[in-house]
Amino acid sequence: MTLEYKANDDQAEPGTDVALIRDGYATFTALDPVCESRFANSLG
Repeated sequence: MTLEYKANDDQAEPGTDVALIRDGYATFTALDPVCESRFANSLG
């Protein structure tokens, strides 16, 4: 797998991963919705 980062000069919509990363926050985007995950424990 090859990963590549490219700077984007476009305006990012507020609240998107791109905007949050530009503001110095770490982000996580679940590819498997947590509510449907076989591995997430939602019972407490």
